[in-house]
Amino acid sequence: MLDKNLVNGFSVDTQTQKPDCIACIESKQTVEPFSKTTERKTKPGELTHINVWDKYNVASINQNYHYILFVDDSKKFSTTEFLKQKGEAQQKVKEYLMYLKTQDKKPKAICVDQGKEFINNDLKAWCWEQGIDIQMTAPYSPSQNGVAKR
Repeated sequence: MLDKNLVNGFSVDTQTQKPDCIACIESKQTVEPFSKTTERKTKPGELTHINVWDKYNVASINQNYHYILFVDDSKKFSTTEFLKQKGEAQQKVKEYLMYLKTQDKKPKAICVDQGKEFINNDLKAWCWEQGIDIQMTAPYSPSQNGVAKR
């Protein structure tokens, strides 16, 4: 309208800065995918990514409906344990971390989502006694624990 003089008395100072349109900015926002290749600076056993997979409709041969996945951060070595109920996850985490200690590896931290099977007073107290830090992902952000999710 300004360039073609379509409106009488319409003047715009083209030198002033244009304010950002909030609706335009929000509509153009996208979520960039997280990089799959990152350089790991941990030693084997120091950081373990852990995830419990939800209940399947069909039980396994041994009547297991869930499984828990442990992924070592440095080498991406995966260990899977099968569970009949999600509540068994806490004990499996303790057993896995003790196994690492018996193999002369020093677990320093675990990376988990905020599921009740991980974030409870019993597991927190046990990890604190063992000197193991619990790193939690933000709620509803499975991409933060992408190592275990993939």
